[in-house]
Amino acid sequence: TGFRVLELSNPTRLAIDVAHGGVVRRLDRGDRGADVADWQLQLNTVQHGPFASSTTTLGPIATDGIFGPGTERATRVFQRAEGVDVTGEVDGATRSAMRRALTRAAAIAS
Repeated sequence: TGFRVLELSNPTRLAIDVAHGGVVRRLDRGDRGADVADWQLQLNTVQHGPFASSTTTLGPIATDGIFGPGTERATRVFQRAEGVDVTGEVDGATRSAMRRALTRAAAIAS
C-alpha cells in the first residue's frame, strides 16, 4: 500500500515502513481494503497520535478499512492543513503530503 506507520513502545518510537516500486491506488469514498485501513492509521497518527504533526477537532477515525464519510472528512481536514487540493480523495499529492507529515511526526518523536 505504499507505506505504513507503526507506533512502537519500549522505547516509544514511530516506525515507517516504505514499499518501493509498488502500485498505490487512488482512494476515495466507498473504497475498502487494507490500503484504506493504512490510510486511516496514518491520518490518526498525524492528527491524533502522540507524535501528531497536525491537529483537528474531529476525533480519531475508525481503522476499519472502509473509506466512509469520517475518513473523507479527516482526509479533507488533512489536505487543507497541508496545502493540497481539498478533494477528499487520496491521490499522489495527498500521499506526498502525508509522507512529509509523517516525517515531521518522526522528528517530533526523536
